[in-house]
Amino acid sequence: MKSGLDLSEDVFKLFQELLIEESGLYFNKDNITFFCAAVNERMEKHKFNTYLEYYNYIKFHTNKYFELCELFDLITVGETHFYRNRPQIESLIEFILPDMIKRKTYSKDKSIRIWSAACSKGDEPYTIAMAIMEVLPSYKDWDICILGTDINRIAINAAKEAIFNKKDINQLPETLLNKYFIKRDSEYILNKSVKDLVSFERHNLATEAYSSEKMQNLDLIFCRNVIIYFDSATTKRVIESFYYNLKSDGYLFLGDTESLWQVTDKFCRSEFPQAFVYKKATTGKSKKEIVPFISIPEIKLQDYPSTKKIQIEEKTEPVNELKQLYKEAVIEFNNKKYENALSVFDKIIAQDMYNIPSYFAQATILANQEKYTEAINLLTKIIELDSLFVDAHYFLGVLLDRDNNLKGAEAQFKKVIYIDPEIVLAYFNLGNIYLCQENYNNALREYNNAVNLLGKNRDKPIKFCQDLSAENILRACKNNIQKIREKGWY
Repeated sequence: MKSGLDLSEDVFKLFQELLIEESGLYFNKDNITFFCAAVNERMEKHKFNTYLEYYNYIKFHTNKYFELCELFDLITVGETHFYRNRPQIESLIEFILPDMIKRKTYSKDKSIRIWSAACSKGDEPYTIAMAIMEVLPSYKDWDICILGTDINRIAINAAKEAIFNKKDINQLPETLLNKYFIKRDSEYILNKSVKDLVSFERHNLATEAYSSEKMQNLDLIFCRNVIIYFDSATTKRVIESFYYNLKSDGYLFLGDTESLWQVTDKFCRSEFPQAFVYKKATTGKSKKEIVPFISIPEIKLQDYPSTKKIQIEEKTEPVNELKQLYKEAVIEFNNKKYENALSVFDKIIAQDMYNIPSYFAQATILANQEKYTEAINLLTKIIELDSLFVDAHYFLGVLLDRDNNLKGAEAQFKKVIYIDPEIVLAYFNLGNIYLCQENYNNALREYNNAVNLLGKNRDKPIKFCQDLSAENILRACKNNIQKIREKGWY
């Protein structure tokens, strides 16, 4: 059978155009090996000898719909897990659902309607269902409809089964894992109480109507890390349909690297400390829409370090005491008892003014409480103590951006790159800042820097954002590069 190298550029372009027409999905040359493996499997099934033969079959044959479904099942394998993009899920639990439930209780509308589009194996809609069950103990008295759809039939069948592996649930809080799953050997079986809140259908976002009753009058739509794979025309068509299917106060959840810039002005942005979502706009374009949003990084506190003060004085007793205090503070931090944690970190700093991890933890807590000025002051102090502490520079860049100080944010991300030129999000964030400032040449440079770096380090984790895959950032960079070039902005 043919290898990926045997697929000519002209025939690959034919496949690209057909896939856009039938699914909105854009496959570029980065995915050619994966694409060819899927096509080869179907060619072997039908005994075709050339790629062009197979193309003509799925383009013109009367049975093409069924064959396209088979091909889509192979080329649309979604990467997902429970609690993916944790900051968004926590914003849903802590802010959006409580506010929605309060409004609906007041108006005596005890219904919640949610659509998880491109849901893959069901991790996302089931995560949403558990969130509702946690926030709304009386959920059984409500009319709750959560719909999960995907173009991939294999994924939909797996979602209905609701049997997951360790990789699927490794980001799930242990309390929820114990509460809603039964472990059987290496598998995790979801409770019926969660499954009952969710239904699944196969649906093609790009070509099929959004006419299902379960897709109408929605409170929330989740479509994360999907439109980044669509061409621009499909993206606009999908987002427009989402707009009309949402209620007037409905929310649209997209992926971290996905933006409605140059797509629509019918949504405004609702920002939370570590995430943002789009809300159906009732007035004109939101001013915040054109400002790049950069998520506050999730901080995992490290073990208590040896610090300058203690090293100089060489005292072991204070070290042991401070280690114990630090351990207590970390427990309070992890349990989200932030005021208690701040108090304990204050005690540590009172005895050790060089304790950078304690300052950094305090800055994180203050940022999550939207006390950005206080957090900025602490990060500035940390940098005075250690000018090469890259985490502080990155975090400060994020908060300056949040404070609309784009010049200050730009300076910090440049320092991040000077200290560690392998941090891809620094280039990506700089590209977004330059794009916002209409500095298109610099934006192109930084996006290309990010693309080149991702090409060399594709399998490495993304520092400062564990939920972002290299593929998502690569797609976002290339999409922005393409938009800039299409508009001739350089």
